[in-house]
Amino acid sequence: MNQLRANTKSVTDKSSLIAELRIPRRPKWTKEMSGEQLKQLESLSFLSWRKNLAKVEESNPDVMLTPFEKNIEVWKQLWRVVEKSDLVIQIVDGRDPMFFRCVDVEIYTKELNPNKGNFLVINKSDLLSEEIRYLFIYKYIIVFIFIIQLIQKSMERVFQF
Repeated sequence: MNQLRANTKSVTDKSSLIAELRIPRRPKWTKEMSGEQLKQLESLSFLSWRKNLAKVEESNPDVMLTPFEKNIEVWKQLWRVVEKSDLVIQIVDGRDPMFFRCVDVEIYTKELNPNKGNFLVINKSDLLSEEIRYLFIYKYIIVFIFIIQLIQKSMERVFQF
């Protein structure tokens, strides 16, 4: 999400834009809130986030946001899925995995609960060069082993082995 489709002048410019294009955070809520109160709180928070995005779009003509990114229902789904999940999986395109990876989803996941996991799946990994594939394997193999252990523990909990 928040794909930055721009030819920016420098890495610093791009990093600055990415920092401004964070995913919206769900406002703090309690189970005692009514559905209407929560809806109003989410709408106000989202409106504030959208105003900030409008400023970014105005000052950076190369930034293009999709209609999905401007739709609160998309973000409500993300908020609820991340809240209910133990593990968040991002599937990224193998032609440019780091471009399609959303680091802010990983950050948001950990903000909600440091024990939640993040997992990166590279689709079309056969399109990666052998060198890049080995770099990913080297960097993420420890994470992969951890995830396998996490899945095993979850299965044990569910099936009570």
